[in-house]
Amino acid sequence: MQRRSFLKGSALCIGIAATGLPTGVLASQPAMRLLRSPAWARLGQRARTELPATDIAGLDADAHSVIELLSTSRQGFKARLADDIREGRTVTIGGVTLSRSEAALFVFASRTPLA
Repeated sequence: MQRRSFLKGSALCIGIAATGLPTGVLASQPAMRLLRSPAWARLGQRARTELPATDIAGLDADAHSVIELLSTSRQGFKARLADDIREGRTVTIGGVTLSRSEAALFVFASRTPLA
């Protein structure tokens, strides 16, 4: 294994550990960048102030499966967002209606260290 590949993999593992994801969930690098986005964290903080605690707990519980889907299947993730909207699984944050899957990612990002 080349040193660069090893270091890149190690950095990714440390980043995943810092997010609080269970070890079984391997987030792709693009997904990790999104989860560490300050804009996503701000939306998540807003959700935490506007939504009831029971909704936040549910979104926190959903986050890991949404992250896994986002990391493994872009089409599957898009289908889940569409299903959420179609089935009425939505939340309103700041006057904007979002799918619960989107909101789960934002809520997760708000509890992830940005360092």
